[in-house]
Amino acid sequence: MEVGVYDAKTHLSKLLDMVASGTDVVITRNGSRAALLTAVPDAPAAPRPFGLFPDYVIDEEWKAWTDDDEQMWYGN
Repeated sequence: MEVGVYDAKTHLSKLLDMVASGTDVVITRNGSRAALLTAVPDAPAAPRPFGLFPDYVIDEEWKAWTDDDEQMWYGN
């Protein structure tokens, strides 16, 4: 299907519905082809890593919180 720029702007919502149903739409400007509206295939969702820094590993030294650490941190 071919439509002019004015008609494409006026009926964009209808054209997008047509494209979603499988019809390609060519937009023309002054009689020559200017753009092609075509459906975009759904991309599979990429798996997201867990956490902010998924590759960051905490050393064993940091896992143990001692009373001295608490005193330094909180000033108790």
